[in-house]
Amino acid sequence: MDLHIMDLLRASEYEPVKPTYAIRIHCSTSPDPEFVLKKSQFYRKISEYSFDDNEPLFQAGPVTITEDIADSIVRDFAKHKDNVEALLVHCTRGRNRSPAVAIALNEVFSLGDNSNELKKEFHAYNKHVYKLVFEAGQRYHFMV
Repeated sequence: MDLHIMDLLRASEYEPVKPTYAIRIHCSTSPDPEFVLKKSQFYRKISEYSFDDNEPLFQAGPVTITEDIADSIVRDFAKHKDNVEALLVHCTRGRNRSPAVAIALNEVFSLGDNSNELKKEFHAYNKHVYKLVFEAGQRYHFMV
């Protein structure tokens, strides 16, 4: 599966060329309504979540990812993953939250990208977000 990790601007300009599942991660304080994804017949599902780039020792905003949000990300993707050939994950800057979610989903669902290379490329990925989404994936596989 193709994996696309982007910032808000690049995602709003992106035009998928194959069936794509999109995950949009918004800041809780500014949902970015002026930036929408281009309409495309290739978007099979666009899921949106709102949480800030927080870690246990650093609070960038009022909403931290929770187990419930992480579970929703995993469950929502699991419902659609067999019907898509690409995954787009974006957040505001494309450096912290979206890489964390994408890397965790890559590992949980064996999407085909090299997670070690992704972790090097996106070295500032949010470890807390990654941990919660990865753990949600482990719970999901245990339940299935």
